[in-house]
Amino acid sequence: MIMDTELHDQPIDKILLGLHTFLRTDQSYPKRHQVVRSGQYCEHLYYVKQGALKQYYIHEGREIVFRLLIEGDFCGSAYALLTGESAFEYIETVEACVLVSINYPELQAAYQTDLGLCNIGRQLTESYFVAEQQRAISLHFKTPQDRYIDFLAKKPAYANRFNLGTIASYLGMTQETLSRLRASLF
Repeated sequence: MIMDTELHDQPIDKILLGLHTFLRTDQSYPKRHQVVRSGQYCEHLYYVKQGALKQYYIHEGREIVFRLLIEGDFCGSAYALLTGESAFEYIETVEACVLVSINYPELQAAYQTDLGLCNIGRQLTESYFVAEQQRAISLHFKTPQDRYIDFLAKKPAYANRFNLGTIASYLGMTQETLSRLRASLF
């Protein structure tokens, strides 16, 4: 069990080992598998050990991507996990994946008895909300070109793992706009 640790001082494998075995299981999923579906009740948080996923919702028949995930990322329907209501989004593999599935209700119970684990959960949650705030600021205040340049600078490993349409949606632009930007930059 992990006690009184700082997240940045711990390799993620050690953190995961600190979770009771009943809290976590490794699961393999093929490409294009929907790990979470809109309307589904969710009780698991996932850690990406291998592979890539996208988190999106459907609006007026269009797929709106709001998170791209690769190895080392955590994912889950935050809304569904925190409210107990059904998910509004989909989480789908874009490559074959190995995910560590963490039972959220049991994790919440473990937080009550393990301060170190609770602190790690808090730090992960804070990191998630900072990233979401940065993304919202980027979508509202940066040009499409600046968003794409930032994406390449901050997430270079993502550029070759996701198709152009998925990246464009994540950046809040059409695929045509992204294609024109790429042509003008390179």
